[in-house]
Amino acid sequence: MLKYFIFLLMFSMSALQAGEKLSCDDLDGLAGSLDELATAFENAGTIETGGELDNALAEVIDALYAVADVEQERDLDTYVGNLESGWKKMDAGMFAQSMDDVIGSLDRLLKRDC
Repeated sequence: MLKYFIFLLMFSMSALQAGEKLSCDDLDGLAGSLDELATAFENAGTIETGGELDNALAEVIDALYAVADVEQERDLDTYVGNLESGWKKMDAGMFAQSMDDVIGSLDRLLKRDC
């Protein structure tokens, strides 16, 4: 699941690197994948520092910052910052709440743009 999500983000990164907003399909896929990713992390239990999940989260967070930048969404940027803080502190509650906030922000982008 995580590898699929990373693939989806990297595929979307080509548009982000060109400074283009994500398509409606990309936004929808990203929001859905984040839902699945949140569930996967809940089921994973402990995330070891330097482990596969930990390293993948760094890539996910970087990609989400890029989405926030291209979409010019300050709220999304704030939520991704909170997600990053929860990840760095290994605070599961903060991470889960921030993931929900990021997903909600993507859903609002979908309603706004699509």
